[in-house]
Amino acid sequence: MFKFNHWKQLIEEGHEVEFTYEGKRYSVTYPDADAHREPGIYFCEFYQPNVRFGTPEEFMAGAKIGDKLLKDIWKDATDIEVY
Repeated sequence: MFKFNHWKQLIEEGHEVEFTYEGKRYSVTYPDADAHREPGIYFCEFYQPNVRFGTPEEFMAGAKIGDKLLKDIWKDATDIEVY
């Protein structure tokens, strides 16, 4: 199992992560400097609008899927890929 604390470390190091939860694909990305987007951590379901977090701490405290915090449902994530 991929522990949430390990994933937190990857986010703090700037790794991009993709995973599946309840049959839907999600991603955590960081915009390129020339992408004309505000710097930060971007989280979304594939092909849906992004939610921006300014810091890893904000992301870890506030990232949600529906009304559930990611940290509370992480144990059910599958197909985890790290870049």
